[in-house]
Order: sequence, then structure tokens, then C-alpha cells
Amino acid sequence: LAAQIELLLGHEAEARRWTKRATEIDPDSPETLRVQANIASHYDWDARSARKALARAIATAPGDADLYNELGLVLYDDGDEKGAQEACERAIALDPEDPLPRANYAILLVDNNKLDQAEARPDRGLSPDPSFYIALVAKGRVDIQRGDLPAARENFLDAVAANPLMAQSTLGLAIEQYQSGDLAQTYQSIEAAE
Repeated sequence: LAAQIELLLGHEAEARRWTKRATEIDPDSPETLRVQANIASHYDWDARSARKALARAIATAPGDADLYNELGLVLYDDGDEKGAQEACERAIALDPEDPLPRANYAILLVDNNKLDQAEARPDRGLSPDPSFYIALVAKGRVDIQRGDLPAARENFLDAVAANPLMAQSTLGLAIEQYQSGDLAQTYQSIEAAE
């Protein structure tokens, strides 16, 4: 748990230290393996190690939707769009009420210009929590692709307000500002995201 908190806070050294400790205690724990995968993916840019850790975790806890969501993100970052799609669909099937894999899947669909399929997914993610920032980012991305800049701006602003530490929200806002011709605000948003 401590390693996951440190990862969320962006404290790499502390996350590594707690992960090492957790590995010493229980190397086969799905949570320990998930954190190992996050470190491998986010800090080491080692998709292969992240995939291996998640495969071990899924073998131990095959009904854990969060593990499939994590796997989908790793596969997508590694260029395996089909595998990412299957992992997201599996996460959604295991926990239909969880908005996170729905929102991540919507972003994957938007990136592949499947707007009609993507459009309803963020709304499902927002129904239990209207301030869920990843679903708001997904909605903003759909709006950008559709050319609805005012709606995109509103969704990205809501996403930034919901989680100001999420760079993806601020980068989405920067894209909308750039497309609207507001270069000064674009640069400010890019700096904030960095």
C-alpha cells in the first residue's frame, strides 16, 4: 500500500524502496506485482518487465479487473492495440461498474478514430462520479476530434479541477487552447503539465 501511495504522489525513490520491501515480504502478491509493473512501465520504460509482472499477478488473481486495466495501459503504451483492447474489455466484463477501464478504453478508441464507439463510454464512467477526471479527459478528447472546442474546453477544465496533478488533463486543455488560437494560454498549460 505504501508503494502505491508513493507512486501516486510521484515519489520514485520511496516507491522503489517500499516495493523492494514488499517483494521481500511477499513476492507473489498481486499488489506487489502491480506496483512492480507500474515502476517498470512508468520509470524504467520496460514494457516487457511490466507485462511479465502483470501476467504473474493475473495468474494469481484472475478476477481482478484492475490488473487487466493496468495490463491494457501497458500493452497500449507498448504498441499492442489489439491486446490493450482485449485487456480493457476483460476489465470491463469483470467489473462493469468501474469507470476507470471504461474511460481508458474510450481514450484508446479515440486514439484510433473510433469516435462513435468511444462517445458513450466516458458518459458511463461519469454516471457514478461526475467529477471522474479520466472520463472527463476522454470526453474532451472526443470533443476535440468532433471539432467542438467549447465542449472540449469545458471537459478539460473540469478534469483539471477534479485532479490538478494529472498532466493529461492539462495537455488536453493545451490542445484545445492551441486549436482556438490562444497561444499564450497554450504555453502556460504546457508548462503546468510539465
